[in-house]
Amino acid sequence: MIYTTLILFVLNFHIPSCFDYSKISNIESLKNQKLLYQPKTVMFHNIDDVGKSTWLWYELTYSPGKLKDFLYFLKKNNVKTLTFKDVMLIELWIEKKPKKWVILTFDDGYESMYTKVLPLLKKYNQKAVFFIIVNKIWKKWYMTKEQIKELLKNWNEIWSHTMNHRPLSGLDYKNQFYEIVNSKKELEKMFKTRIISFCFPSGKYNKTTLNIVSKYYFYARSVNTYSKWRYQIWTIRTNPSFLPYKLLKEITKK
Repeated sequence: MIYTTLILFVLNFHIPSCFDYSKISNIESLKNQKLLYQPKTVMFHNIDDVGKSTWLWYELTYSPGKLKDFLYFLKKNNVKTLTFKDVMLIELWIEKKPKKWVILTFDDGYESMYTKVLPLLKKYNQKAVFFIIVNKIWKKWYMTKEQIKELLKNWNEIWSHTMNHRPLSGLDYKNQFYEIVNSKKELEKMFKTRIISFCFPSGKYNKTTLNIVSKYYFYARSVNTYSKWRYQIWTIRTNPSFLPYKLLKEITKK
């Protein structure tokens, strides 16, 4: 019964108000622990076919064809895609860790994540994590609320990527708190799902950032190298020159 309620707690924001949270106090204890297993994450941004004339946009873009090849390689090689809610269940010994696994992350909430990424995830029976900038929802080039809901219906996960994507290391405590905590509250209110993870805009953060994030989240992805701390989870960055088999080799090596 406790495990059943715990799974509901992790996967959905709505839990009966009468539930005794002291029975699952070990959830909060995760925040002070090293990661049981180091997640291997792969970072994508926009998914589209973009010319080299717009250099920065080009460097942040991965083609749908290459993403299709990558998902095919994952499936062919029995690499399971997880979300961080899956990682939490593994850390709590509720689910078993797959032999080969990876977390696919898509930054910023571009519309291509609904139009290009979601159909491919469905085709290859995979799932991913999407980092949402709250005040970009409904804006041009970004997903709408309804599109994000469709992602969630297909076992994907959303994270907070702040309210406005401002580099946090340059902000004072009040503004950092607003970007980090209010974004979590807004996403939970809007999508009725528990937001357990955070992503640093542009990889910028400081001690103040980490102090706030560690109080309100269970995981945070950075752009640092290998780390066992749950608030500096490393990632493999993609750009147009990355080939699927090279990414696969990186995420499956021990």
